[in-house]
Amino acid sequence: MSKRATAKFKIDRRMGENIWGRGKSPVNKRSYGPGQHGQRRARSCRNYGTQLQAKQKLKGYYGNITERSSANTTPRLRAAPATPART
Repeated sequence: MSKRATAKFKIDRRMGENIWGRGKSPVNKRSYGPGQHGQRRARSCRNYGTQLQAKQKLKGYYGNITERSSANTTPRLRAAPATPART
């Protein structure tokens, strides 16, 4: 893992949900994304887009995980037996 390059609040607004559970998160105040074009209508995501958003959310939460480490971790998680917390 490497150091997080962007602010946590900005990641929250880009993903559209309160990832860290902070009370002062801007997602609680604004339902749109950051920046000049944040208030545009959101597009509907396809299957690939949903998977990509989940991956980007993990990369933001854990501090920019590299592609290699995420590719190595994913098969191990799928092969592990399901625990009550993961179901």
